[in-house]
Amino acid sequence: MYNLFTITLLQITEALAFGAVGVLLIAVILGGSWYTRLPWGIRLFWYYLVMVLIIELLAKYHAYVIMKDNVYLLHLYTFFEFVLLLLFFRETLQLRRRARQIILWCIVGMAVALIAYSSNILFFDSEKLQRQHFQLYSKAITNFFILFFSVLFFVRFVGGHIKRDNRVLFWLYAGILTYFSGSFVIFMAINQLIRTPLNESIVLWLLNALLALVFYGIVTTGFIIQRRIWKRLQPG
Repeated sequence: MYNLFTITLLQITEALAFGAVGVLLIAVILGGSWYTRLPWGIRLFWYYLVMVLIIELLAKYHAYVIMKDNVYLLHLYTFFEFVLLLLFFRETLQLRRRARQIILWCIVGMAVALIAYSSNILFFDSEKLQRQHFQLYSKAITNFFILFFSVLFFVRFVGGHIKRDNRVLFWLYAGILTYFSGSFVIFMAINQLIRTPLNESIVLWLLNALLALVFYGIVTTGFIIQRRIWKRLQPG
């Protein structure tokens, strides 16, 4: 049995998690309403948001409807997150051709490794899907890559190597940097605490839900600002 404090934290975490999904849905709708005007790089980020929304809905379905563990979804999430976000970085960082090729090979190599790792767990070693055997260091590794490229964006932005007139791009990278800087630490800790009682790890899940809410809020703000700019630019 959980004490009152743990139950309260659990309720706050659930509220934040559902709030984050609601804000994510708004971001997906806003981006989709201007889909044809989105540059290819930002479309890739919108695809990432759609993927996250689908995974989140599946996770909620597992947890609240069929009452089954949804840990395995993190392996699918990690793969698509890595591929889509690195393709987004490749298109928006305005790097030289050689650097773009290196990123592409990095995507291919890491994607193959993630497929092999996830396939082994999902299809051949299902025991590792149980919480007592949970390991997701791949999430921490992909978070490191994502953090590296998000920091690189702001270094290039401050240095004047990236045009400053694309406000939505700035907000997207700000959201990425905010969320993944905290998520990197949180998932490393959760990877160790997943086998401990809930009252010992609930604070980490709460922080992750709060970070997700802030992340989607920043992204939504970026889409709203860009939408206003596009409306002002429309004739008449």
